[in-house]
Amino acid sequence: MSRHLSSNEISDWILKHRTVEAEQHLDACADCRAEVAAFETTLLLFRASAHTWTDRQLASETQTLRRIQQAPFRNMVQTFGLAAAMTVVCVLSVLSIRQRSFSSAPVVAAAAELRVGDAALLERVDGQISQTIPSSLAPLDNALSWETASRATARR
Repeated sequence: MSRHLSSNEISDWILKHRTVEAEQHLDACADCRAEVAAFETTLLLFRASAHTWTDRQLASETQTLRRIQQAPFRNMVQTFGLAAAMTVVCVLSVLSIRQRSFSSAPVVAAAAELRVGDAALLERVDGQISQTIPSSLAPLDNALSWETASRATARR
Protein backbone atom coordinates (compact mmCIF):
# COMPACT_ATOMS: atom_id res chain seq x y z
CA MET A 1 0.00 0.00 0.00
CA SER A 2 1.78 3.13 -1.18
CA ARG A 3 -0.80 5.75 -0.23
CA HIS A 4 -1.62 6.88 3.34
CA LEU A 5 -4.67 5.59 5.20
CA SER A 6 -7.88 7.53 4.60
CA SER A 7 -9.94 8.92 7.47
CA ASN A 8 -12.41 6.05 7.03
CA GLU A 9 -9.61 3.49 7.23
CA ILE A 10 -8.27 5.17 10.38
CA SER A 11 -11.78 5.15 11.90
CA ASP A 12 -12.12 1.46 11.02
CA TRP A 13 -8.75 0.81 12.66
CA ILE A 14 -9.89 2.58 15.87
CA LEU A 15 -13.15 0.58 15.81
CA LYS A 16 -11.14 -2.67 15.54
CA HIS A 17 -12.19 -3.33 11.91
CA ARG A 18 -8.61 -3.93 10.83
CA THR A 19 -7.30 -5.23 7.53
CA VAL A 20 -3.94 -6.84 6.90
CA GLU A 21 -3.03 -4.06 4.44
CA ALA A 22 -3.82 -1.33 6.97
CA GLU A 23 -1.79 -3.12 9.64
CA GLN A 24 1.20 -3.48 7.31
CA HIS A 25 0.94 0.18 6.29
CA LEU A 26 0.84 1.35 9.93
CA ASP A 27 3.93 -0.75 10.67
CA ALA A 28 5.78 0.99 7.86
CA CYS A 29 4.34 4.57 7.94
CA ALA A 30 5.18 6.84 10.89
CA ASP A 31 2.80 9.58 9.64
CA CYS A 32 -0.24 7.29 9.72
CA ARG A 33 0.80 5.86 13.12
CA ALA A 34 0.99 9.43 14.47
CA GLU A 35 -2.43 10.25 13.03
CA VAL A 36 -3.97 7.11 14.58
CA ALA A 37 -2.32 7.93 17.92
CA ALA A 38 -3.61 11.53 17.79
CA PHE A 39 -7.13 10.33 17.02
CA GLU A 40 -7.01 7.80 19.89
CA THR A 41 -5.75 10.53 22.25
CA THR A 42 -8.57 12.84 21.18
CA LEU A 43 -11.14 10.12 21.84
CA LEU A 44 -9.63 9.36 25.25
CA LEU A 45 -9.70 13.05 26.20
CA PHE A 46 -13.31 13.33 25.07
CA ARG A 47 -14.20 10.26 27.12
CA ALA A 48 -12.49 11.68 30.22
CA SER A 49 -14.25 15.01 29.71
CA ALA A 50 -17.63 13.31 29.39
CA HIS A 51 -17.04 11.31 32.58
CA THR A 52 -15.96 14.44 34.48
CA TRP A 53 -19.03 16.36 33.32
CA THR A 54 -21.33 13.46 34.24
CA ASP A 55 -19.77 13.15 37.69
CA ARG A 56 -20.29 16.87 38.32
CA GLN A 57 -23.91 16.70 37.18
CA LEU A 58 -24.62 13.69 39.41
CA ALA A 59 -23.00 15.37 42.40
CA SER A 60 -25.07 18.52 41.86
CA GLU A 61 -28.31 16.57 41.44
CA THR A 62 -27.51 14.44 44.50
CA GLN A 63 -27.03 17.57 46.63
CA THR A 64 -30.27 19.09 45.35
CA LEU A 65 -32.19 15.87 46.01
CA ARG A 66 -30.73 15.64 49.52
CA ARG A 67 -31.82 19.23 50.27
CA ILE A 68 -35.33 18.56 48.98
CA GLN A 69 -35.63 15.38 51.03
CA GLN A 70 -34.40 17.07 54.22
CA ALA A 71 -36.54 20.20 53.92
CA PRO A 72 -39.79 18.77 55.36
CA PHE A 73 -37.95 17.24 58.31
CA ARG A 74 -36.11 20.51 58.99
CA ASN A 75 -39.40 22.47 58.96
CA MET A 76 -41.05 19.93 61.26
CA VAL A 77 -38.17 20.11 63.76
CA GLN A 78 -38.30 23.91 63.74
CA THR A 79 -42.07 23.88 64.29
CA PHE A 80 -41.89 21.44 67.18
CA GLY A 81 -38.94 23.35 68.67
CA LEU A 82 -40.93 26.56 68.53
CA ALA A 83 -43.95 24.84 70.12
CA ALA A 84 -41.78 23.42 72.90
CA ALA A 85 -40.18 26.81 73.57
CA MET A 86 -43.59 28.49 73.72
CA THR A 87 -44.85 25.81 76.10
CA VAL A 88 -41.89 26.35 78.42
CA VAL A 89 -42.42 30.12 78.35
CA CYS A 90 -46.11 29.68 79.14
CA VAL A 91 -45.43 27.30 82.03
CA LEU A 92 -42.78 29.60 83.49
CA SER A 93 -45.13 32.55 83.16
CA VAL A 94 -47.88 30.70 85.03
CA LEU A 95 -45.50 29.68 87.80
CA SER A 96 -44.14 33.21 88.08
CA ILE A 97 -47.63 34.72 88.27
CA ARG A 98 -48.73 32.26 90.92
CA GLN A 99 -45.73 33.02 93.09
CA ARG A 100 -46.24 36.80 92.89
CA SER A 101 -49.89 37.08 93.77
CA PHE A 102 -52.08 35.57 96.40
CA SER A 103 -55.38 36.84 95.12
CA SER A 104 -57.33 34.82 92.57
CA ALA A 105 -58.15 37.76 90.26
CA PRO A 106 -54.64 38.16 88.82
CA VAL A 107 -54.38 34.37 88.43
CA VAL A 108 -57.67 34.26 86.49
CA ALA A 109 -56.53 37.13 84.26
CA ALA A 110 -53.17 35.44 83.67
CA ALA A 111 -54.91 32.17 82.83
CA ALA A 112 -57.12 34.00 80.31
CA GLU A 113 -54.01 35.54 78.73
CA LEU A 114 -52.41 32.12 78.54
CA ARG A 115 -55.48 30.70 76.83
CA VAL A 116 -55.35 33.47 74.23
CA GLY A 117 -51.61 32.84 73.72
CA ASP A 118 -52.24 29.09 73.48
CA ALA A 119 -55.00 29.61 70.91
CA ALA A 120 -52.72 31.79 68.80
CA LEU A 121 -49.93 29.23 69.05
CA LEU A 122 -52.27 26.41 68.07
CA GLU A 123 -53.47 28.39 65.05
CA ARG A 124 -49.90 28.96 63.85
CA VAL A 125 -48.93 25.33 64.38
CA ASP A 126 -52.12 24.14 62.67
CA GLY A 127 -51.45 26.47 59.72
CA GLN A 128 -47.93 25.10 59.30
CA ILE A 129 -48.95 21.46 59.72
CA SER A 130 -51.89 21.71 57.35
CA GLN A 131 -49.75 22.92 54.44
CA THR A 132 -49.82 20.43 51.59
CA ILE A 133 -46.17 21.05 50.80
CA PRO A 134 -43.32 22.57 52.83
CA SER A 135 -42.87 26.30 52.43
CA SER A 136 -39.39 25.72 51.01
CA LEU A 137 -40.97 23.89 48.04
CA ALA A 138 -43.69 26.49 47.41
CA PRO A 139 -41.79 28.18 44.53
CA LEU A 140 -41.50 24.79 42.82
CA ASP A 141 -45.23 24.18 43.26
CA ASN A 142 -46.04 27.60 41.79
CA ALA A 143 -43.81 26.93 38.78
CA LEU A 144 -45.42 23.53 38.19
CA SER A 145 -48.91 25.00 38.51
CA TRP A 146 -48.07 27.69 35.94
CA GLU A 147 -46.59 25.12 33.56
CA THR A 148 -49.66 22.86 33.85
CA ALA A 149 -52.01 25.82 33.24
CA SER A 150 -50.04 26.93 30.17
CA ARG A 151 -50.15 23.38 28.75
CA ALA A 152 -53.91 23.20 29.25
CA THR A 153 -54.33 26.54 27.48
CA ALA A 154 -52.11 25.39 24.62
CA ARG A 155 -54.24 22.23 24.09
CA ARG A 156 -57.37 24.27 23.57
